[in-house]
Amino acid sequence: MSVQSARLENLRALVRHLEEAGCVTRADQARYLGCATTARRLQTMLDGGHIHALFAGHVEFVLAKPRGWFSTCQGARSSLAAAAENDEICERLGRFVVT
Repeated sequence: MSVQSARLENLRALVRHLEEAGCVTRADQARYLGCATTARRLQTMLDGGHIHALFAGHVEFVLAKPRGWFSTCQGARSSLAAAAENDEICERLGRFVVT
């Protein structure tokens, strides 16, 4: 699997998890990821656009994962399962999701 394919798979899994946690708009998801992207750019990446190494590194930082984690296939566990284990996403989402 190429680096871009792994990043896309991991990004899609992360977005699915964010949606399940109540962060359903691309704007909310982009805010969760910080200054690394915009809603429009996030959608472009999800549609198969290039996912830069700087963005991948930022996602690793946000999720407190080791360098290179986002660029490798996470297999059946995926970024979705790995991120859910530590509940960091749900804690951070509280800052961005309007209820």
